[in-house]
Amino acid sequence: MGFRSIYMKNRWYDFGIGKGGSAIDLVMHLRACTAWEAVSYLLTGSGELEFVSPVAHQVPEPKIEINQVGPLRHQALLEYLSSRSIPVRIASRYCSEVKYSMHGKRYFSVGLQNQKGGWELRNKYLKNSSSPKSYSFIGRKSDQILITEGMFDFLSLNLLESGLVKTSDCLVLNSVSFVRDIKSILPRYKRILLYLDNDPAGRNAADYLLSTYDTARDRSGRYTSFLDPNEWLQYGHRQ
Repeated sequence: MGFRSIYMKNRWYDFGIGKGGSAIDLVMHLRACTAWEAVSYLLTGSGELEFVSPVAHQVPEPKIEINQVGPLRHQALLEYLSSRSIPVRIASRYCSEVKYSMHGKRYFSVGLQNQKGGWELRNKYLKNSSSPKSYSFIGRKSDQILITEGMFDFLSLNLLESGLVKTSDCLVLNSVSFVRDIKSILPRYKRILLYLDNDPAGRNAADYLLSTYDTARDRSGRYTSFLDPNEWLQYGHRQ
């Protein structure tokens, strides 16, 4: 589980599932137990979990400064796209080559812009995002919408479900923590097609959307043996 301890406040947050809380909440989440059982577990000091004392200063999130945005041209990025089985012609429709600075060093990545003007940034070595963070929306004035977790899942669907992508609005969550931020968008659609990851965070997000919207349909069964649409694509399972 990719959670981060927030030592200044003695709290934790899991960015994968968009949840956080106290030490008791963490034990309840990990052991699927009640609050009373969690307290009892902590008091026994079994040693499976260790909580450290707060440190003096909280380490800030790295600040990313966007320097330049342009067409995808750098050979390293083109090779990275190829390694993910994404043709440049597909990526170039939605993504840009983004040069940025972080901690005084310069980087370049494949970038997908979100609704608030921030960027999701990916290259062979780094997975970053610039502020403000949000979901990405591709509108086609359709009454149907496709939802994926990440940019490479969406790019993969341009090959795996090309007909649907061309005739649907598309939304890339960029993080399952944004699943509740899209509630103002979804009610107007007659059909909501979910292509989320086959992992606990993805299933939790899918369960929430399926229970909230009668028009939602889970499409992850098309790639049951794989984590996500990009893995499905990379292993050659195209329709």
